[in-house]
Amino acid sequence: MKKYSFTGIESNGFLLKGTIPQGKAIELAGDDFKFSKPEFSNDVRCALLVVRIEQLSTWGIPFIHWTYPEAVWMLELCDSSFLAIKAHTPAYMWGALSLMDKYNTDMGSMELSKTGDSATILVSAKKSKFSASLEGVTQGDTELISNLWTRNRNGKYYRIPWGDNKPTSVYRLYSKVEDNTLGNEIFGKDITWDDEAIYFIDRLHQCAPAYSESPII
Repeated sequence: MKKYSFTGIESNGFLLKGTIPQGKAIELAGDDFKFSKPEFSNDVRCALLVVRIEQLSTWGIPFIHWTYPEAVWMLELCDSSFLAIKAHTPAYMWGALSLMDKYNTDMGSMELSKTGDSATILVSAKKSKFSASLEGVTQGDTELISNLWTRNRNGKYYRIPWGDNKPTSVYRLYSKVEDNTLGNEIFGKDITWDDEAIYFIDRLHQCAPAYSESPII
């Protein structure tokens, strides 16, 4: 069994996909990857993952546990992997995500909650926000992220060992983006978000420090 340096619980999580122009994706990620594209389109698939991670243990050290939220802005690759091009987290976790995960990290705050068949999401950074409301269960794909690349602030590529674990509960809900000023800052104003999103509860979080790796096309 693979061993992970960091283990905790994603008590609440949200995954929303969308599309952006290919030129914008290359600007964000370089041209070393083949991106996932919708059928009959030159656009590229992107995504936002927001999770609240609780009781994260570090190398199994007793009595040291972390609880924090993070938002990860990604591009989807043609092999169903994802490339993180930006992340937000509170100030007390900024150094850890930048150093261990090699995210291009900025400080921000995240809120997410679910009651019945409705949920709300909020990511705030400086004066910009991303907010969405979810309501009503629908049918469709509920697959989450199982393979993650990242690109740091200097443009170097890394891989993050990532546990492919299933949540206790997972839902596909109708999604309405209400404030997209932060999404526009990161992905550009030509982004189109899907009208359905995934919300999940209590997923085992397992990962390890990112390691340098170059993409192979």
